[in-house]
Amino acid sequence: MDHQALFLMGVKLFNAGEFFEAHEVWEEVWRESEEPDRSFYQGLIQFAVALAHLERGNQVGFERLVQRAEEHLAGFPASFGGIRLGELRRQVAELVQWVADLKPGHQPYPRGDSCHTLRENETSLANMSILALISGVKITLDGEATPQS
Repeated sequence: MDHQALFLMGVKLFNAGEFFEAHEVWEEVWRESEEPDRSFYQGLIQFAVALAHLERGNQVGFERLVQRAEEHLAGFPASFGGIRLGELRRQVAELVQWVADLKPGHQPYPRGDSCHTLRENETSLANMSILALISGVKITLDGEATPQS
């Protein structure tokens, strides 16, 4: 499969909330890319893994990977690689702010000995809110209408 087809497959997986799978597909493209595309793909991969971490309740992993993604994407324009990169970065920044605004001591994630993802523990309002926010992060291709939030 060519790079463009793999890239678009990754976008489709990302927009379906299959963040880890999107990361796996994009890694194939990243490995064979040269700069500046290599940094672009690295940033997208890190956003995808960051969202997968947040989905599983790993707030620290989420925050670290978002920061690293932003470092890789810092020099890119609002539209790059066929996507509205500025829009994606804005959506992730809003999610980062929402997580940062959680009250101290508030535990929006399931805890315990078992390793449950948020999808398996959707009973609390906080968990459902996080899932809704995560699933609301979408990549818009250039030329597409921006999804309504």
